[in-house]
Amino acid sequence: MRTSRQKRSKKHKAAKKRRPFIFVIVGTGPYQFNRLLKILDNLAADKNFKYDIIAQRGNTPYNPKNYEHFRFVPNERYKYLMRNASIVINHGGAGSAVQALTERKPLIIVPRQVKFGEHRNDSSVLLGETFEKRGLAFVANDEMGLMEAIKKAERMDIRYSEDTRLVKNLDKYLAGV
Repeated sequence: MRTSRQKRSKKHKAAKKRRPFIFVIVGTGPYQFNRLLKILDNLAADKNFKYDIIAQRGNTPYNPKNYEHFRFVPNERYKYLMRNASIVINHGGAGSAVQALTERKPLIIVPRQVKFGEHRNDSSVLLGETFEKRGLAFVANDEMGLMEAIKKAERMDIRYSEDTRLVKNLDKYLAGV
């Protein structure tokens, strides 16, 4: 009979055998983000797509058919997924964007937009533009753009670090919120 430690060890080894994965974060706000989750469902359905997708879908009513998803996740699981993801796709929220940069993960921002009923303002668009101009992230707004951003993220030279001024200032600001 295996001890609980042996079971955990076996589970941990199984997790290491997983294909590379993209961690998707849509936030915890009250707005839907069906557009992003449907785009990802199309990508995940393609047998040649080389990543698994794991998504935190928050309050989005759409239930993806082709990848793992959950509404919300305990903090420890969130940290594990963030640390082990090959690429992070974010909704344009500053908190998870800063976490991805702190973990030195290639970051793709698919900003929530007012015109699609995904947010009350276009602050996500502004954050995405700012991060992209500084070379910290790629921005995508549709399926073709997301596929291109994934290709760029695969080749990304992670040159930012925790002491990047923008990341440091955002982190300080978020700690006070």
